[in-house]
Amino acid sequence: MSSELEPPIFRLPTELLVKILDLGSQGQYGDPQLHRLANARLLRLSKVCSRWHTVALGTPALWATIHVRVNLSTRVPSDSSLRNRLETRAEPLLRAALERSENTPLTLMVDLRPEWTDGLLQMLMQQSERWLNVDLTLYGHSIERIRDAKNRLPLLRRLSLALLTGFDDPPCNAFAVAPALTHVSLYAPGWPPPSLPWSQLHELNVDPDTIADNSASMDEAMGCLCFCPSNCSVTISDIYVDATGWQSPVEPTITSPIEVLHLEASQATNEHTSPPETLARVFESLNLAHLRDLDIRSSLGKLLSWSPEAFSAFGGRSRLITRLFLKNIIIHDHELVKALAVVPALRDLSISDIHNSDADVNHQIVTAELYRQLTRNNSRSSLVPHLQRLSCASLFEEPENDALLRALLESRIKAPDVFKLDCGVYASAELHEVGYDLSDTEVRMERLSKMVELVGPGLNAYIHLDFSDAW
Repeated sequence: MSSELEPPIFRLPTELLVKILDLGSQGQYGDPQLHRLANARLLRLSKVCSRWHTVALGTPALWATIHVRVNLSTRVPSDSSLRNRLETRAEPLLRAALERSENTPLTLMVDLRPEWTDGLLQMLMQQSERWLNVDLTLYGHSIERIRDAKNRLPLLRRLSLALLTGFDDPPCNAFAVAPALTHVSLYAPGWPPPSLPWSQLHELNVDPDTIADNSASMDEAMGCLCFCPSNCSVTISDIYVDATGWQSPVEPTITSPIEVLHLEASQATNEHTSPPETLARVFESLNLAHLRDLDIRSSLGKLLSWSPEAFSAFGGRSRLITRLFLKNIIIHDHELVKALAVVPALRDLSISDIHNSDADVNHQIVTAELYRQLTRNNSRSSLVPHLQRLSCASLFEEPENDALLRALLESRIKAPDVFKLDCGVYASAELHEVGYDLSDTEVRMERLSKMVELVGPGLNAYIHLDFSDAW
């Protein structure tokens, strides 16, 4: 058959076909363990035709992402057939993937719980010079083996590490020498944390083990900040704690030169709102004199409550903060004003109301009083005098507040600088429930758009629909 008569799918350039095969073989996280290890989705695609077979099996990059997850903890112990299949087939499948990937740098997702999987780990260890991005969950029996990777990780760039060890196990030093490592995620780091090339890290994400011991795990997570360099962006990804068991220090116990800190609470509980002591304990523990970017957000399943007194002291120690981002935080307008008073260098402020019918939470921070407080007034010292960007998410249901917002904006415009306004307009839950009728929301957006047009030059405004917290 001439090439003109062939279907277009058979005339695809090899580079494009490789991309299609790559996309088609992704999303394996819900697949059975052996299917992921075998790259079964790619193997199915390789059966389309002889060319697809040749390209699929002959392109090393398609085999360079390997899922080695053998975790039987949730299985019934008597499920011997599954265990037998895994023990019999896992090593040949892993060997085939490693061979087909040739010398391509590897991305690995590894979770090896049974002791018989030490052989799989040993096979991966023999290829440690090729490790590029690695997600490791290891248990006591395999921790000792991973130590052999020390000084054999020239390419490792990203590492996600969960070492589920005993209390008396020494810290892992396998990753102490990794010249390319810049991004690290740690789950339940323990104390002391694993040995890492801390001075070269650009990004650190720490997830405390809040299931085991809230107070100890939070102290361990925040303790990692002490090792980080100034240019390392740090995220503590779940700061929900049992405040009753977490004693506040007399003086800050953690000093760090970091400039960027993200605090997140994402663990849903029966109580939708945490007590102020949760954030208070975090603020009271930290001495971050060089901090410039503070991002605090919580999920609708666990809303964080603000602690005015603790933040006032914290802000007094962090006078260089130029960006403050608050999402799903229970904070009142007068508490925010008090917080802004201790961060005079602030240039970028992002705040959001909370309107959630499922959690029965309605909390407003974008208020008329806040507009008044943020408006420059020559007769008194202005709050956050260097503010250049304001981002608000709200229903914006009060037309009478538009004049106050306009006055705020006009007072903040200083040539030749441009003041930036970002308004995310929520749609109401009632409208969503009757079928996405956004007409009322569009009216509010149009009203705001007309208001900002009256402000004149010097304002860069973005008015848009915000679905992130509408219901």
